[in-house]
Amino acid sequence: MTAVVEEEANRPAMDPRLRQRRIEVRRQEGRRRLRKLLIAVGVLAVLGLLWGLTYSSFVDVDRVVVTGDGHTSNAEIRSAAAIGLGQPMAYLDTSAAEHRIEVLPWVASASVHRDLPGTVSIDVVERVPIVATPIDGGGWRLFDAEGHALGDVPALPAGVVAMSGPVKPVPVGAVVGDQQLAAIDATALLPVPLKARVGAVAWADDGTIDLQLAPAGTIRLGPPTDLPAKYLAAVAVLDELGPDATVGVLDVRAPEAPVLSPA
Repeated sequence: MTAVVEEEANRPAMDPRLRQRRIEVRRQEGRRRLRKLLIAVGVLAVLGLLWGLTYSSFVDVDRVVVTGDGHTSNAEIRSAAAIGLGQPMAYLDTSAAEHRIEVLPWVASASVHRDLPGTVSIDVVERVPIVATPIDGGGWRLFDAEGHALGDVPALPAGVVAMSGPVKPVPVGAVVGDQQLAAIDATALLPVPLKARVGAVAWADDGTIDLQLAPAGTIRLGPPTDLPAKYLAAVAVLDELGPDATVGVLDVRAPEAPVLSPA
């Protein structure tokens, strides 16, 4: 015991400057720890505030505005979008809503975007019918240029060409097969002077296509190849005959040598 006391008594005293330096170092470490703690608490508080705001009534869906609807009703678009009033704006899956709307038969594309603080805007572009096929019980089923079955109407709309073939029309919302799509493509490529005289387009099992003229006459296209040249030959012959001439069968399968024969 005496040796320990003597050792403590003989230990030189710490330099006051070194002692003060150690005290300052400890104080700085304490201040750094406190600063980090305050920053962490502040970040958590901000995150909590932001999380709370996303569920607050200030940034939820107050209204849904639809533009561009026509054949598809506003209610159908809203139902497909599945965006309800009161939903948090921050968590809306706009891409999923667009895909759901684009499943609707008439809809070609949909754009869904947020207009803060509380409006969701839905812009819809609809498909354009180009041909129509008669359906059982009367009426017509409309198809666009890509072969989508759009819907049924009681009468053939202006500017839409009647189309017939060996199969029944596909259900609304479905897409036609390759042969029928080729006939639709042929219709879409009709030049204006020729389309004005075409009453219907007919396609066969072998893929060949005929144009039925109004009030009478047939243009035989054959397979849907080299259509610009075939159409040019048909227009040239019809122009030479005049609008009042009776047309039987105009065969343009070989466009460089069109053949006109009686019906």
